[in-house]
Order: sequence, then C-alpha cells, then structure tokens
Amino acid sequence: MEGKLTWNGMKKELWKMNPNELQKKLQELETEKMKMEMKARGYSGDMGVPMSINRIADQKGNPTNLKNIRHRIAFIKNVLNIKR
Repeated sequence: MEGKLTWNGMKKELWKMNPNELQKKLQELETEKMKMEMKARGYSGDMGVPMSINRIADQKGNPTNLKNIRHRIAFIKNVLNIKR
C-alpha cells in the first residue's frame, strides 16, 4: 500500500529518519496545527476565547485531527530527544 501511511507505519519511518529530517517534519506539523487552530477559531482574531480550541474544533466537526496532530508533534519531539 503506497501513499498514505498509517500512523503506526509512520512511526517506524520516523525512527529511521535523521534528526534534520525529523526537524523538518516537526515544522510541517506545527504549521498544520496552527492552521487548524486558526480555522477552529474562525480567524476571529479574538485570542481570548473562553471556550477551548478543542471544543470549537468539535463544533466545526474536526476535533480528532487536531488531537492527532498534537500527539504526532509530541511523538516526533520524543524521537528527536532520544536521537540527540
């Protein structure tokens, strides 16, 4: 199955990467997370939102992706720390 890797398949790939590649990957995910959070907020510019971003994303019908991305970022950071 080429193309989209499952997250577990992805983890194996991440372990094979060198720290520089991991850093790039982390950067990509961070920007994606930012975009999602902005989308969740609806670009309101109102940063003092009383409701949590996850709840807003919930209402926009896309909470799991945001959570997934956060987990992935955490995982990559761990791999990086171990490799350094």
